[in-house]
Amino acid sequence: MADQGLLRIDDAVLAANHFSGLLLWIWVNKAMSTSSRSIEVIVYQRLLECGACLP
Repeated sequence: MADQGLLRIDDAVLAANHFSGLLLWIWVNKAMSTSSRSIEVIVYQRLLECGACLP
């Protein structure tokens, strides 16, 4: 998108860090807004899901 002029990126590393942070913190936001299950259970389940994708 940057090459096409649709997106201006002043600091590509910072942009990449923010993007990865958004993806990694999705489960934390879900855990904080969930009152019926403990955060530990949600984190454990998410780690199991991600572990299945690792080589």
